[in-house]
Amino acid sequence: MCLTNKIELLAPAGNEEQVYIAINAGADAVYVGLKFFSARASATNLDFDALYRVCRYAHILHVKIYVAFNTIIKD
Repeated sequence: MCLTNKIELLAPAGNEEQVYIAINAGADAVYVGLKFFSARASATNLDFDALYRVCRYAHILHVKIYVAFNTIIKD
């Protein structure tokens, strides 16, 4: 039985600026990709330093950050 029925507003963000925009616009959570772990080579994803900065900012405001690992594994 679920004790909470809270709906989570999850927003996508392609770069660091978009994370801040999503959080400041009221997102409960933001999902991002990492620069070296994305199958979309042309995407402007976050590097580890940017991920650290946005996580610190998000957690102060009780916003979740989800990291999507979208990569191809080959032999």
